[in-house]
Amino acid sequence: MKTNLMMIWGIKTGIKAYNEGKSEIALKNYFKSLKIAQGLKIKPFIAVLSYNIGLIYDSWGDYEDSMFYYEKSLKIWKELDFEPGITKVAGKIEAIKNIDRELVEKILETHPPEPQERKIHKETEKIIEAPELKEKKIDKNKPKQEKMSREVILRAELLDKLTKADEIIKIAQNYHIKGKNQIAMISYRKALEIYEETNHIPGKAMALTSIAAVYRSMGNYPDAINMYQHALKLNRDLNKEGNKDQTIGIIFNNIGTTYLAWGRDREAFNYLNKALEIYKKIDYERGISVVQNNLRRIEQTKPMIIRTQERPSISVAGIKKQIGLKRKKAKKLREFAKENQINGNFHTALDYFNKARDILLEIGQINDRNEISEILINIAALYRSQKNYEESLRHYKKSLEIKERINDREGKAKVLTFMGFVYRDIRNINEAIRTFYEALKIYEDLDDTRGINMIMNNLNRII
Repeated sequence: MKTNLMMIWGIKTGIKAYNEGKSEIALKNYFKSLKIAQGLKIKPFIAVLSYNIGLIYDSWGDYEDSMFYYEKSLKIWKELDFEPGITKVAGKIEAIKNIDRELVEKILETHPPEPQERKIHKETEKIIEAPELKEKKIDKNKPKQEKMSREVILRAELLDKLTKADEIIKIAQNYHIKGKNQIAMISYRKALEIYEETNHIPGKAMALTSIAAVYRSMGNYPDAINMYQHALKLNRDLNKEGNKDQTIGIIFNNIGTTYLAWGRDREAFNYLNKALEIYKKIDYERGISVVQNNLRRIEQTKPMIIRTQERPSISVAGIKKQIGLKRKKAKKLREFAKENQINGNFHTALDYFNKARDILLEIGQINDRNEISEILINIAALYRSQKNYEESLRHYKKSLEIKERINDREGKAKVLTFMGFVYRDIRNINEAIRTFYEALKIYEDLDDTRGINMIMNNLNRII
């Protein structure tokens, strides 16, 4: 009875928070209630809560996660043969699919086939429709006709390849929605290979965006940002006439939400405002609403995320100045490393991170230990991007030791979360669950809503 009341209370407070624009708090309460409902195996409540969670991710523009929870809700309503629930959830799923269709149509409208290709296509249709009427002309202009036929064959082969790539994208999307990230990644990369082979830039940009979304789902934020940046560049190249602002706005929003998940609110704020500027310019109401929801998340959690760090107090002015210069150099090196990390330059980034860490170790001040632990996190993420999971875990554990020594509980939870992602990558589900739960306990103690929501989402996808 008590657990039922807690579950209902979680739903009511979640709805209240959602209506007040406090989506992070709403999500936390929904996840708590969902955990109870799943434990009690109360299917209608699981369906309702999954739908409500999907609504929140939908409002943030996080369509992969929203589809995951919508599909979960739809499956239960179908099992219960509850038509109103089926209709409601199916409508939301269709709305998200329509967003994808609209973007694809926009690409086709703004990047139609070359005039020569259209001419060949029309000519081919005429030949197929009435070959007997073309017989004399073909005989008279045989070399020209043979050349045209070769072009028609090449065009047909190209279309076959692009059709295959589009089909692979759809398969990958289904795997991604179901949380099968590794298979989704392999499929998206296969589609990307075809788009690269055929030099189909819109398709390549779409595949890169999809790969970025998978990296984000896996908690591999540097690689996600890297892929989004590549997709952004391609879309900007296609956007020279200013016809595809909506797509660029979506990528800006995705980069912003990735930085949000990464805990880098300043970068998130900058990219979300870039998206908002575009959406306002084209009067895209849904986009404006999505970005404003994400900006509110920063506003509501900023006091927990942004903290000031004390500087060491040293009596000798000369030594203090020398240490200050070294710290500035270490900071600059770390900035260079981050830029190279995002751009996919593994060895250069690793070199800069190690140099920055060595400088701070040389200074040997207590107040630098947190910065050293953060650099170790960066290095661990680099190794993870190279699938060197052993080295990744080794550096995460080193960082964790420092976080424990300096009693940085928020930092400890963050490292445990990243370790959970790595354990999930190598299919060590028991360790992934253990580290996620350990992180969850800290986030709950700190009442860190964003941290709680991230862990609950990942636990729901692997349990």
